[in-house]
Amino acid sequence: MITEPDEEVVAKASILDSEPDLQIRYYEDTDTLVLSGGMVGANGETVAKDLVAMSDDDGWVTSIVLEHAAELLRPYLLPKSHQEE
Repeated sequence: MITEPDEEVVAKASILDSEPDLQIRYYEDTDTLVLSGGMVGANGETVAKDLVAMSDDDGWVTSIVLEHAAELLRPYLLPKSHQEE
């Protein structure tokens, strides 16, 4: 017997299936990197030091915020010869 999926399941599936484009923003004045799918999230939860997951009111993660981004990522982005000593 085939049943119709409930409305909430269909809504969640459509959110997952839509695969929004990844938006990457760097704010030099605060040294913050934001990875976002274009959705707005007002609730933040610290995942690890300097890493915050933002979510909407339903608990869906909408963006990831990395504080002190340049300081943390510099060793991975620049060869040792270009890094400040």
